[in-house]
Amino acid sequence: MAPWQLSEAPVRERTEYNAHVIKDYADRLYTQAASMAALYALIGILLTVGLTILVVRAGDVRVLAIAAAVGGLIGGYIGSGRAAALRLEAQIALCQVQIEENTRAAVPPPTGSPETPVGRGFK
Repeated sequence: MAPWQLSEAPVRERTEYNAHVIKDYADRLYTQAASMAALYALIGILLTVGLTILVVRAGDVRVLAIAAAVGGLIGGYIGSGRAAALRLEAQIALCQVQIEENTRAAVPPPTGSPETPVGRGFK
């Protein structure tokens, strides 16, 4: 068998559709999104305060507080954008699950045996 051909794996070893896997993934994305803005705000605060100390060599508390506020606002803004992207990804996954469920409900299940082709000499 050539490497580009599909293997003849038994049916029990093939991956099957499972909506619960996709829903669990969407739940994890929402959990990540919930803390994303706060995490990025904290990173922004730490980076700006650290850079202010290194570059300006400022020991003044007011300068450090302003740097922390600016870094927190910028980090929070970036984090909220990332959180929105994660929520959108979760919604896309859930939408695909819903489309699949609606399609299964609209299409009748196959009957017991396939029909015999007509006019080709099959009996």
